[in-house]
Amino acid sequence: MSSSQQDTYYSGIKALLSKSWKGLNVTYGADIDFEKFEGNQSVYDITKTMSSGGLINETQYRLGRYPTNHSQSYAGYVQAKYNIIPKLQLNAGVRYQHINVKMDDFVGSEQQTQIAMGYGTSASAIPGGESSYNVTLANAGLLYKINEKHQVWGTFSQGASLADPAKFYGIGKYTLNGTNWDVISSINVKDQPLQAIKTNQFEVGYRINKGGLRAQIAGFLSNSDKTVVVDKKTFQILVNDLKLRNMGIEAEISYSMNNGVYFGASGLLIKSEVDNKGEWQKQEIYNASPSKLVTYIGYNVKNWSFRFQSLQNFKQKDELMNVVEGYNTSDLMIGYRFQFGKFNLGIQNLFNTDYQTIWSKRSQVLYSSYGIPDLFNYKGRGRTFNLSYTFEF
Repeated sequence: MSSSQQDTYYSGIKALLSKSWKGLNVTYGADIDFEKFEGNQSVYDITKTMSSGGLINETQYRLGRYPTNHSQSYAGYVQAKYNIIPKLQLNAGVRYQHINVKMDDFVGSEQQTQIAMGYGTSASAIPGGESSYNVTLANAGLLYKINEKHQVWGTFSQGASLADPAKFYGIGKYTLNGTNWDVISSINVKDQPLQAIKTNQFEVGYRINKGGLRAQIAGFLSNSDKTVVVDKKTFQILVNDLKLRNMGIEAEISYSMNNGVYFGASGLLIKSEVDNKGEWQKQEIYNASPSKLVTYIGYNVKNWSFRFQSLQNFKQKDELMNVVEGYNTSDLMIGYRFQFGKFNLGIQNLFNTDYQTIWSKRSQVLYSSYGIPDLFNYKGRGRTFNLSYTFEF
């Protein structure tokens, strides 16, 4: 029995400049980021842990869980906005980024635990090293203002992500040779350099702002040539050459009446699929995002404000029949404005005080190899009261 702690140290510098010439606006700049990651684990006294039903955990050994890594990122970008005609606006830009990752040598966490418990006296380290990659990202879009009340747009944009190096590296197969654990094979920087996972996204949408009515709707499609998954036995991050696509619709609508009443809704309908030998299948639930709907109604009268809102997360299922059950939470907010400030009272989860979080079910699937799903049954926050006063001067 153990638990891990991960610490991230981050610093960075950002510079941005902007210049306009009549119908043209250009924004350009640079980002420099530095990051250090450390991951340790506390291995508990198993006798005390088990005899207390997991309630009393006394650290017996403090060991390494993930390899320490350092990363530096250098990026430059330029973004332009140009009014082709008064009603038609063009947006376009490009970003270039270079990332360098340095990994420390690392003895597998399982072997560290074995040595601490007396099984062997030493272990060979999985070699560290440096890996770097460059990526160029572009975006472009058109916004057409039909009139003051109606607009339509279409965009193309690219993004890039990197598999977590601490969970991608530092995994090895060992064998006990005398009193030393020898590395037979490993995932290391030299043999498996990091690579950027690029995503292309297309979006089209329409919005209206007329009187008390505000609404917009957009459809999107994003795709990439690689997929990040988790090995359920070793919990290693893997990058597979499988195509991934997300498609869906985002929409929101609100209406404000002259008597102070307003109401609205916003929602996301999304479908995530992985290409498996030419057949599109649902992405596993511990990576895919659920569809959701938010509705609200409010009333402003004199110094008082009232708002009731509801969040509905919808049921989610993957090809392996793993299911994340949907749930609903509702919040009530009441405010009163004084001459020099505002008083607020909030009640979160007004009705539903017994539900599992999305992560709860995801972790039960991710850690299914333990065979103890109840250990990963995480309840959501219960009814919560918030009281605040904001002083304005």
